[in-house]
Amino acid sequence: MPRCVDTALDQALHDQPVLVVAKSLGTLALPWAVERGLPGVWLTPLLREAAVVTAVGEARQPTLLVGGTADTHWQPPEVAGPGVTLMELPGADHGLQQPGDWRRPYDRIRTQPPSGGSSLRSRLAALFAAFSWFEIAR
Repeated sequence: MPRCVDTALDQALHDQPVLVVAKSLGTLALPWAVERGLPGVWLTPLLREAAVVTAVGEARQPTLLVGGTADTHWQPPEVAGPGVTLMELPGADHGLQQPGDWRRPYDRIRTQPPSGGSSLRSRLAALFAAFSWFEIAR
């Protein structure tokens, strides 16, 4: 996987900031992103993988982890680096859905503050502040 993501990074415009967004198996790239100091949004990360857990513990750059309590891969790490924000969705599975109520997890994403106490909107605004193409409506 590192070779694939290195190739993608090499093809990115060099004058533009890079944000890594991945879900599930794609989160195996988290160690790669942490090593390169790249910010990321990691949906349903594979937190049973030792390399991923180690990278979460070392992350200094903005790193948002989103997972649900009904996801067997969601094991909130005991140690998280200073750049890590955890957002746990009660009852959500690996698809970030709840059986019988597909809207509830998305409503929580919009309204529930992640770890750290601030609103998701303000955390995302801080995470993406360096990206001139991204703006969160106030």
